[in-house]
Amino acid sequence: MFFRRRRSTQSEPVFVGGTGRSGTTVIARLIGKHSRYHLIPIEARFHCEAGGLPSVIAGKMSIEDFRDRLVGHYFERTASNGGSRGLHLADVHREDMERAVDRFVKKFGSGSSAAARDLMSTIFDPVAERAGATAWVEMTPPNVEQQALLESMFPSSKTIHIVRDGRDVAVSVASKPWGPNDPFKALQWWGERLRAAELNAPSDGYTLLVGFEALIANDRERQFDRVCEFLDITPEDTMREFFAESMTPTRAKVGRWRADIPEAEHEQFEETYRAVVDKLHADGVTSAAVLST
Repeated sequence: MFFRRRRSTQSEPVFVGGTGRSGTTVIARLIGKHSRYHLIPIEARFHCEAGGLPSVIAGKMSIEDFRDRLVGHYFERTASNGGSRGLHLADVHREDMERAVDRFVKKFGSGSSAAARDLMSTIFDPVAERAGATAWVEMTPPNVEQQALLESMFPSSKTIHIVRDGRDVAVSVASKPWGPNDPFKALQWWGERLRAAELNAPSDGYTLLVGFEALIANDRERQFDRVCEFLDITPEDTMREFFAESMTPTRAKVGRWRADIPEAEHEQFEETYRAVVDKLHADGVTSAAVLST
């Protein structure tokens, strides 16, 4: 069968995650510059969010409802701004999607992890092949909240958890329609999302924790090398060029919160941030290791 032949040549995927607005897109783009990998250019989401695959595996959604949602909402939908959204924008072909879902429905009862792996592979392996790559990179932020599930699906895959200064995350989230629109509340949201990533911890060595500021500004070359070593790849010129030109403190707006928060509120905002970080440290949240107050 053609699908079986194709899978035998595919490498394991890389999953990138973090809180929203934490730098998941830029680090996924960096990895996608390597010839081994093809970046899925949109967030797939169906494999890691409520109302998707985790709900099916947990018995909170019927497989029939998931099937309808996958070939409908996740494949193609209209966004609030009237634009088009969905996996069709990532060069996923409808016939591959329908074949993947049919196989998933048939195989799910005999092993949810194997069926879920087959589902994602049938959808994304052809996309990577058409791009001339042997593996793909997926960048949905809640990937880090489903690390154990992803590892059970792809035992040899790898996850990168990018962690950004919560102050910059908060002001960015507050400007978006999907999160708290108050920066102070967004700080709390940020802390809750980091805490949620601890609930489904994978085995040791499965995830690389990367500080956004260290990668972008404070420890650039060492952090770049850490990412490449973790993925067992030799850096290529396309990666280095993207890193040098697109991953700079100015382009990444490091410290943007100082301009976005009124100066009169700086002290209160910093105190709120320190309180959230201190609580993360006290509770042993792993991602707090790359943060400082």
